[in-house]
Amino acid sequence: MGRSESDIYSVIKPKKVDEVPAVPKRVGRPPKLDDRDKRAILRYMKMHPRTTLGEITSNSPCKVGPDTVRRMLLAEKKNSRSGRMKP
Repeated sequence: MGRSESDIYSVIKPKKVDEVPAVPKRVGRPPKLDDRDKRAILRYMKMHPRTTLGEITSNSPCKVGPDTVRRMLLAEKKNSRSGRMKP
């Protein structure tokens, strides 16, 4: 064949089971809000439906700006905050 025996076996040889491919690192800045913070903001918004964005931001568990909270609410499809209906 024109190839050495070691060349042929290195191509044919199956990969070892314990060899795990390396997962590449995430690129970019990590998110400011984790899932727990998002749930806390949504819980606060559910208890106080008529609050403004500034009040939600000031009562958030971590120090974030109003734009960050606005983006999170848009991603969660909760961008409109309205009062509850009276009985």
